[in-house]
Amino acid sequence: MHVSLRGNNCISLIKINKGGAVSKYINNDYLVVASSLLLLCSPAQATEAGAVHYPIGANTIMNAVLPMPGNTALYLYVQNYHSNRLNDTKGNSIDKNFSLDVQAVAPRFLHTWEQKLGPFFMTTVVVTPMINIDVNLFGRHEKNAGFGDPSIAPIYLYYVSPGSDFFAYTGVDFYVPVGEYDEDSIANPGLNYWSASPSVNFTWLPSPRVDISATLYAEFNAKNKATGYRSGNTATLDFGMSYRPFLSVPQVRVALQGSAFKQFTDDEQDGSDLPGGNRGQVFSFGPQVSYDLGGGAAILLKYQQEFKAENRPEGNKVWMQAVVPL
Repeated sequence: MHVSLRGNNCISLIKINKGGAVSKYINNDYLVVASSLLLLCSPAQATEAGAVHYPIGANTIMNAVLPMPGNTALYLYVQNYHSNRLNDTKGNSIDKNFSLDVQAVAPRFLHTWEQKLGPFFMTTVVVTPMINIDVNLFGRHEKNAGFGDPSIAPIYLYYVSPGSDFFAYTGVDFYVPVGEYDEDSIANPGLNYWSASPSVNFTWLPSPRVDISATLYAEFNAKNKATGYRSGNTATLDFGMSYRPFLSVPQVRVALQGSAFKQFTDDEQDGSDLPGGNRGQVFSFGPQVSYDLGGGAAILLKYQQEFKAENRPEGNKVWMQAVVPL
């Protein structure tokens, strides 16, 4: 999803937005995914208009647990994002009437093949996000709903330790710019540019009651041909630690989880770096609870409060995630 916003003041934002390329503030949350199990495995931000494809904070439990060989699963991600604060480069609010509400649903389909490549299983993944956006930005109000940019990972290399207490996978997600997009709009479900996103994911089970997971996810962006704007490259760390507190109800897990997002290259307009770079950052943290339904199915609820945001909105997210074996 992409809400165009960029720049350190109202004037620069309006100038950029006129061309359809704006800022760094709201690709947020469209919930696409990169894994997270529990849900058995288990979407913004800065950049053109500050957007990124990856749904920051999606992967916070059993991140590296994928379907076993020969199995297919649906991982469903549902998110509500709310913000009434838009921050500049120094983290100061720059529009007292700003508001952003995003609802997103992203079904993620995964299949692990029976063939192996050395010690690795191989998993193919497709995500098809649907997004609803309502934004007020410097006196301009827009609503829009539609399909975001889908992603495909042809092959994840997936490792499971002999004792099934350590899981890991790596691969590249490719985001295809076919989502709904209008260069004159400030509320676009699609971003209108390609991204290639390598990631490394792990889950460690030091005991039957504890799991620790993390995902390191990078995003390398192509230019938006409609606007001449190229969003800077980004890195995201999602993490979580969960615990089964009740021996009598082992299906229940409680967790602390969060994310750290940082843009590490400048945005560009027509091949030139933007003054100041318009690099975005944001952190989030919050509680989580999940329930194993049996048969490989699970459901999860979590809350994330954002803080230390720069060149992007700062708000909160509520997630519902589910895993359904197919």
